[in-house]
Amino acid sequence: MTHVEVELKLELDPADVAALLRSSRTRASEDESHHLVATYFDTPDRAVWQSGYSLRIRRDGRRRIQTVKASGEPAAGLFARGEWERAVCGDTPVLDAASDPLLQAIGQEAAARIAPVFVTDVKRRTSRFVFEGADLELSVDCGVVHAAERAAPIVELELELRAGDMRALFDFARQLDGHVPLRLAVHSKPERGYALLGGTAPGPAKAEPVPLTPATPAADALCTILRSCIRHYRLNESLLLRSDDSEAVHQARVALRRLRTALWVFRPLLRGDADVRLLDLELRRLASVLGEARNLDVLIARFGLRSSPVLVTARSRAYEHIRSELESARPRILMLDLLEWLSTGRWLNAPKDTDQMREPVLAFAARRLERGRHRLKRLTPALAERGRRRSHRVRIEAKKARYVAGFFTSLWASRRARVRLDKWLGKLECVQDRLGELNDLAVARRILKAHHLESTLSRAGHAASLRSESREALETLIDAPGFWTQ
Repeated sequence: MTHVEVELKLELDPADVAALLRSSRTRASEDESHHLVATYFDTPDRAVWQSGYSLRIRRDGRRRIQTVKASGEPAAGLFARGEWERAVCGDTPVLDAASDPLLQAIGQEAAARIAPVFVTDVKRRTSRFVFEGADLELSVDCGVVHAAERAAPIVELELELRAGDMRALFDFARQLDGHVPLRLAVHSKPERGYALLGGTAPGPAKAEPVPLTPATPAADALCTILRSCIRHYRLNESLLLRSDDSEAVHQARVALRRLRTALWVFRPLLRGDADVRLLDLELRRLASVLGEARNLDVLIARFGLRSSPVLVTARSRAYEHIRSELESARPRILMLDLLEWLSTGRWLNAPKDTDQMREPVLAFAARRLERGRHRLKRLTPALAERGRRRSHRVRIEAKKARYVAGFFTSLWASRRARVRLDKWLGKLECVQDRLGELNDLAVARRILKAHHLESTLSRAGHAASLRSESREALETLIDAPGFWTQ
């Protein structure tokens, strides 16, 4: 059987599973329990996974079902993947051209080297609902994944849309969040298994490459970019909920700024959708919550103030404030709202300009990148003047330009374009570093004053030098041909 599976995956605390299952919202006339043991297969060089698929045989009682899934792009919360299922008699995969695309993707030689690589052992409670006219299936999975003599827990909730309006998935998830805290999941079970195989411990996550092709419609590109940004944020949010990791704070803020930049760069597609402004305001507010801890981290590390008890205490309180905020419902619902808007919003269902929605992203991206360069050019003279506001505005525009370039990097793959791209990013990084140091000095003075600590950080000559260096880099950048030009 072949179909596209649309699931909203959510994570929850193991201690909350019993409360979730007791909730009236998870009780239905069709209620089943299963013990599912799934063996995943691959070659020693991971040909299956590298080809964009996963392959498993799952035992449910005496039944054995082989499933090939398209892993798709890295996701957060909403997973829509091609799936090919067939019943099998034993524990050996059956691959042929008639049943799924995997054999064609990896070839006969690789298929002959397939062997078990990891196992998931899960107890699943499944219920079927009709909610807001949609046919939903809810599954709560509790178990473990075993790989290479390592193990990791699995506790997640899956809401699958069997039929009906996708908005029902999100409405139902919000109602469940009223009973127990739920967060968008970012790892599928195969991802968990392969991470264990690699022996990689969860740590601060940087932005992943955004997979676009030149012919991708602009609207689809927006969805891909925003999903990547949401995933970037969630990977770091999970770490912040259990640690005071300074790099996780930094990367979470970067993810939120990337989200806001994506909404800005694609605003020609979003005209007429009032929800964009509300989402942007919430993203900005959440970023500001992380800001004080990040400022203290920079101050303590850059200026060697690790021994200051006042600042250490302030930092500890800032991280407590972050965890208090992240444990509240507001950021959880924001991520659900953002993902729902991305999937069902007015910008998608009633667009102002359908031609621009369908336009190949290559042309759209080139225009927006050129526009960004013109904005930087207009602002360059401001660097000759003193004043934090002027340099701060240039820094923000340079940061935006760098994020936008990162979104569209995959569209220009030629050697010539890559050389230009590296130079473009290098000059932007120089501008950001110099103006960032100026900003750090100003913020550091503010923090020290607020805590009644003596400041010896003001050096006017150094500030003038930083502005001069950033202006030189910016002038070189805006005079050079863009990597998006022929």
